Amino acid sequence: MAYRALVVFDHPDIHIAKLSEKLARCGFQVRRAGDIDTAIRLLASEPFDVAIVPAVDAGGIDLCRSLRSLCAEPIVAVGEGRDEALVVRCLQAGADIVLDQSMSGREFAARLIALLRDDRGSPRIVSPGPAMSRRGAGGQPAFVSTERS
Repeated sequence: MAYRALVVFDHPDIHIAKLSEKLARCGFQVRRAGDIDTAIRLLASEPFDVAIVPAVDAGGIDLCRSLRSLCAEPIVAVGEGRDEALVVRCLQAGADIVLDQSMSGREFAARLIALLRDDRGSPRIVSPGPAMSRRGAGGQPAFVSTERS
């Protein structure tokens, strides 16, 4: 059975359309929502394994916060580059992980599958790559850096 991803909000600085295509090529069933209202409607009517949102500005942070209040599924924020302050704000707003959009679709899909596998109770293996995060004690965001020195 394929994983179902909800990709929310096309931001001009984040190539979520390209990312959606990459995920579909890797076997994900991808639905896109251009705004929070469409995302809410889709979340209410269809099961999803993961939500993917842009991590570029206050709009993406608000989107993380809104989705977290509506669903328990993992939220993946996607950004460009490494702005630590933005990463921290996304995690605090409810994102489970923040990934750089420049990684290949294959690596992105593999990281999503690892995240989803972890949410089902399997052991978590952290591999080298862009910054990653998981929830820590008490459900608070925990930051785990896997960047190479």
